[in-house]
Amino acid sequence: MDAAISRPERVLVIGISPRKNEEVVDGLRNIGIDAVGCTAPNAAAQLYDAHDFSVIAFGRATLGPLAESLKRAFALQDPGVRFIDAFGPIAVAQVRAILQRLPGSFAFIQSPIFTSRDQGGELTADVQAACDITVTIFGQPTEQGLSEVVILDASVAVGQLTVPVADVDLVDAYSLVLAVNNEEYHHLPFL
Repeated sequence: MDAAISRPERVLVIGISPRKNEEVVDGLRNIGIDAVGCTAPNAAAQLYDAHDFSVIAFGRATLGPLAESLKRAFALQDPGVRFIDAFGPIAVAQVRAILQRLPGSFAFIQSPIFTSRDQGGELTADVQAACDITVTIFGQPTEQGLSEVVILDASVAVGQLTVPVADVDLVDAYSLVLAVNNEEYHHLPFL
């Protein structure tokens, strides 16, 4: 039997905030996905075995060197486990999407990159097939939640995608998200 087929459809969600981690785990469970939360990222690779999961999701607050070292440790445990850099507002959709796609599946968007400019910035990506794209910039978290500004909501053709981003949209910017056909998600955090 193929290892990818026999792998449990179970998700480990690693984050720092117990409240946000619980929200994501509960959201996944509400749509029938077996999920486990961990809010002790420094010990996650000792507490959990990658063989028990098909996907390991890293919350926004763990991204950077911590998530990269955990990915290396989990990949040593099980090279077939998949990773996703999740972002709270879309984390459940991101996990659902990766579970529905086989490793190495076709991706509509390749190489999304955000580049700062003297005035604003620019998002570029290679569009592999015509699709619908929504690009949203999320602001820094506050007690009221996250602000959102949609800077593109359009159907796009194959080729190079270039989306200018105004200075005003980058004030207190926290993360940029590309949602593609509501089935593929790209999260570009402003670290």
